[in-house]
Amino acid sequence: IVEPVLRAKGRVLVIDPTGAWWGLRLGADGKRAGFQVYIFGGDHGDYPLAAKNAEVLAEAFGTSSDSAVFDTSLMTVNERCSFFTAFASALMRKNRGPVNVVIDEAHLFMPQAGASVGGQVPAMLHAGNNLVSLGRSKGLRITMITQRPAKLHKDSLTQAQSMIAMRVLSPQDRK
Repeated sequence: IVEPVLRAKGRVLVIDPTGAWWGLRLGADGKRAGFQVYIFGGDHGDYPLAAKNAEVLAEAFGTSSDSAVFDTSLMTVNERCSFFTAFASALMRKNRGPVNVVIDEAHLFMPQAGASVGGQVPAMLHAGNNLVSLGRSKGLRITMITQRPAKLHKDSLTQAQSMIAMRVLSPQDRK
């Protein structure tokens, strides 16, 4: 999904809570150089990632021709919620031109339990649902990846341009 876009010089922004997407920098053989993407946060980041910088990063990458991975794997749950809420809201306001936004483990950012969870989750859910449902008019091409579609909020699930559901074993997820 991402590699063809990068080969065509398109923009990609990845929200990565697992710390795996830094691998875009490697060639298919794991030895040669891969794609030129900026990496923020995680164990392989070029730059640290802090929730307080989410809006600045969304504006910078929403108005540039560059691609980036935002690795939230070292953040606490509260930091991740704050980052995603601010990033998604700012990207909706600031983005200029087509950009492919990949949200890995999307159920963490737009949980089905949603507003009933409390804390920062309702704001994060609202920002995520807006990103998915209103983003097309702003040039956003959303891809959500999850192993648990039953845990993904239905407002997001039904509006997604693409969703990849891997290893869907339980009956509620298959449904």
